[in-house]
Amino acid sequence: MKWNRKSLFFSVLLSALVLSTIPTDAMAAATFKDVNEQHWASESVEWASNQGLTKGYPDGTFAPDKPITEAQFVTMLVRFDCSSPDSFPSSAGEHKAAGNYRYLTRNNIPLDGQSSNFSKDWPLKRGTAARIIAAYQGVDLSEAQAVYYMYMNDLATGASVSNTFKDFRPNDSLTRAEAVDLLHRISNTGACDLVGLSKRPTGSDNGKYPLPKGFKDDGTAYFPSPETNTKPPVGSTPPSYTANVDVEKKELIANGIDQTFITVSFCTGKSDSYEESLPFRVTSRHKAQITGDTGNQNKYTSVFFSDGPEVTVAVTAPKSTKALTDTITFQYDGPSGSSSVCMKKSVDVQLTYQPQAEVRIDVETVDHLQRNEKTSYITASIVRPGGERATNFNGRIRFTSSGSSYTWNEYVTVVNGRATAVLTRPWYGFELTDDLTVEVVDWNTWQSSDLQSILNQTHHHEIFYPGDMRLNPACTSEKPEIAFIIDSSGSMRRSDPTDARKKETDKLITALNAPVNIAAKFNSRGIHLATGAPDTVKSSLYRIDASGGTNIASGMKEAFSKFSGTGPKVAILLTDGKSGESQINAMITEAKTKGIAVFTIGLGNPQQLNETLLRKIALETGGTYYHVADSKEIASTYQSILDEITCGIKGQTCSATSQVFSSPLLEFRGNDFFMSTDVRSNCDIAKVIVRFQSNQGDIDYELVDRGQNHYKLTRGLQELVDLRLFDEGLFIAYDRNNKQIGDPKRVIIKGK
Repeated sequence: MKWNRKSLFFSVLLSALVLSTIPTDAMAAATFKDVNEQHWASESVEWASNQGLTKGYPDGTFAPDKPITEAQFVTMLVRFDCSSPDSFPSSAGEHKAAGNYRYLTRNNIPLDGQSSNFSKDWPLKRGTAARIIAAYQGVDLSEAQAVYYMYMNDLATGASVSNTFKDFRPNDSLTRAEAVDLLHRISNTGACDLVGLSKRPTGSDNGKYPLPKGFKDDGTAYFPSPETNTKPPVGSTPPSYTANVDVEKKELIANGIDQTFITVSFCTGKSDSYEESLPFRVTSRHKAQITGDTGNQNKYTSVFFSDGPEVTVAVTAPKSTKALTDTITFQYDGPSGSSSVCMKKSVDVQLTYQPQAEVRIDVETVDHLQRNEKTSYITASIVRPGGERATNFNGRIRFTSSGSSYTWNEYVTVVNGRATAVLTRPWYGFELTDDLTVEVVDWNTWQSSDLQSILNQTHHHEIFYPGDMRLNPACTSEKPEIAFIIDSSGSMRRSDPTDARKKETDKLITALNAPVNIAAKFNSRGIHLATGAPDTVKSSLYRIDASGGTNIASGMKEAFSKFSGTGPKVAILLTDGKSGESQINAMITEAKTKGIAVFTIGLGNPQQLNETLLRKIALETGGTYYHVADSKEIASTYQSILDEITCGIKGQTCSATSQVFSSPLLEFRGNDFFMSTDVRSNCDIAKVIVRFQSNQGDIDYELVDRGQNHYKLTRGLQELVDLRLFDEGLFIAYDRNNKQIGDPKRVIIKGK
């Protein structure tokens, strides 16, 4: 359930286009002399100026009511797109927006100005803007169908109550104020990545949205009630009223190992269906291996059960020396009478399997706790296109570690297509991430004609060492009776693929060593696992799996019923989803009655969590809420909870590096250098910089806050120092008092 910033881009469009005449609160001071605090779009105008989306006019005005030209809107879209540089260069004699047009046209965005310079500087119509945004979001629609799609999904209403095509006023010009307000609203949803179309726009998706009678007439058109979608569309599968699709990655290596997660969110016709689990048959046309809710690897077709409205499966690419295009089909497989209208259509997801040479890196780590050491055995395999190891390859591999170590054999000879290096490092118990670099440095040319793509290249692999769980011996607080309430729903297969929640719960039980421990899991229902001494409860954790829906209240009920003592009581609730609020409110009341302090952990995408409810559970019962973006952060979060319940020390939820930054990236892209990261929402971060360290001094670049906790900066190489001299950079976060938050995050530069 990873977060995807594409979520509500399309849905906000109508609000901006049709309802833009409705005033909103103007809380920010006006940036331009013709936009005062009372102007309905003042906050959005100032935001757009601060983000570098617009500079206004030389006379200090913004001209909010002036129609925006297509070229101006194109420029704003490119600057807004989180997946691209802020602009693309134009050649001498070209229109200044020509480079931006080429970028959007490569993604098949319907633009009149691509073939006509005159059209570039002509006002953009509302109906045309709807088509542009639909294509930006991955949906190929004609103008009327784009408007109907918005009405049908209850994304907006017309200027009056008739809700017709004419009532939308598609031929009116989009104003500059409406344009920046649109982007501001989209920013607040996190939807900023360009999806685009796979082919030239022709209205190929029109058949998915047939126009109702009267829609293009002057009368009133009537539509079926909209369904509620819970996930943003991703990839090449167009969104519709039947389902939304989230694909982790659309292109896999055809090696029999590479894997991607697919989550399809069906509308169930019910407003609250998270506790349900429904059957769906999932099939691969090219017989790729599919793994679902049980965690067992299945053949190319099998039945899987949903987590509420969501079906999550992992698809493993087959071995192949030829490129393949696969279709993964999701089809409801339950009784026909129990399905809603929007589940009756099957959903197809396109994947591509590409054969390519690889340096495959595997790591096995052994703890030597008595010597305070960890030893990692790092094996690099030379793999030919199609997934077979190059057993006759002769050469050497150079291994480089970013961390300190006692022993490290840097150059290793390849034997039978493999080379293994041994790294032994001191271990002090603190969380550590090591950036490993692997490079093939010597080889026989006649053996490597199909391996050229991996030779003379640097290959990176991250090794994460979770910190030890430690009890502070100076703390004398009474050990509580403690319950662990762990999400076991189907979506956990994607949210926690390494089963960190089981491993770290085991470590926490050992560290605390409380006399009474309670373990419960929940999917569509709560299940008591064990109660008793640490070893008894730890031995039951293997039963935590990933299948079915998300019934948080049922899990809480099972755990709360096992508390029996009169001393302090603590429960830790970990989930990656949503659940019915009324039942949870009843559990909050029970926790308060029994004196149970509930610490809540929300794992994964905040948009898929009911964080308000999780905070409420913690606040009203005396616990603390933690958001964990990645399952590897569970260890540090558990340590914070351990400190709080034994020492009374309130956890610093943003003290760990991994809890401040999410998906930091430094990358060369053509003639530009791209820097970006997401940050934790509750860390009160005011500034993010990237620092490049050298003997001549540090070089800092401050990233731009693009909204929704996303920071980004793209600069042309001619504007920067020669960053090709550096291998890595440090991401550093600061609060409003310029005080550093947490530790820097070291990131390897890509694309050199």
